[in-house]
Parts: sequence; C-alpha cells; structure tokens
Amino acid sequence: MIDRSGFVPIRHPTLEFYYRVPVWVYNEKEGRMYTVSVGEYQTRNYDERTAPQKIKALVTMVDAFPYDPLDSMIDTLRGMTSVLGVGGSSLTTTAYVCPEPPQLEIGWRVTDTLYILVVEHEVLESMYITGRSDG
Repeated sequence: MIDRSGFVPIRHPTLEFYYRVPVWVYNEKEGRMYTVSVGEYQTRNYDERTAPQKIKALVTMVDAFPYDPLDSMIDTLRGMTSVLGVGGSSLTTTAYVCPEPPQLEIGWRVTDTLYILVVEHEVLESMYITGRSDG
C-alpha cells in the first residue's frame, strides 16, 4: 500500500482558480486506474470508464512529455535542496515543485505512478463534493 498522506491538492502559484492535484495512475489489464487526491485523507478511485475526461486528457498530455525516472529523481533532489534547504527532504514537498512551461500549466510526472495535474477548481470541487466523474 502506498502512503498517500501529505499529498493533497494545493493552489497553483500562478494560475488563479487552479490546483496542483496528485493523481496516481496504474496500468491494469482492464485499462488505466486513477486515484485522485481531492482533499486531506480523501481520494476518489476511477477506472478508464468512470474517470473525469479532464483527468484522462491531462494524463495523456503529460505522457507526451519525455519522462526519465533517473532525471525525475535528480530533479526531485534538486527541488528538495532549493525548496527545503540542505537537510530537508521529502517527496511530498518536492512533488509540487513546478517545472518550466508548458508543463507548469498542464502537469508533470513525479514517479512512475504519481502525477501532479493542474486542475480547475470546478473539476476538483465536483470530484470532492459529489464524487461525480464529469469534468
């Protein structure tokens, strides 16, 4: 079981009414499975059929960017140093460090399964309050 504590949606630093939302994506035999953090200790689980269209579209866009786990790890370590200073280290904290545009406005991949997606407030609120999958 993956420890998802500490991973919550947080406001985007430059886009008003947008959040950086942690999403875990797993490739299963039946298709992709999505676990979306919608609040503290609150997640929504979706399959390919029930996932919000916006979430699926953003994951597809992020997948179009090059991803190298080693580069990601190096960037994460750099982020830990610049955000927390030497001595502080946490994947939870560094996952939210925004890359350069255009990913800054779309989302980015942190690990093989963890994505941070830039999601409008209305889509996040819909998933949080009602658990609906539209958006």
